[in-house]
Amino acid sequence: MANEMNVQEEKTVYYILDNCTRCGRCAQKCPLHALVPRQGHYRIDLRFCDSCGICYDICPIGAVAKE
Repeated sequence: MANEMNVQEEKTVYYILDNCTRCGRCAQKCPLHALVPRQGHYRIDLRFCDSCGICYDICPIGAVAKE
């Protein structure tokens, strides 16, 4: 019998691509404020990201990718 308490669901990891134009839509919509501006584009701070995918869905140019 498998112990369901020890099974952890892997969460999707999102990251920002170099073609980010820093429009800020992802940062405005992130409920956990996990997106921070860095060197011409945004970066997702994985300490705060819960993998909801809002940034991925809202980016108008597809600059958010997922693993």
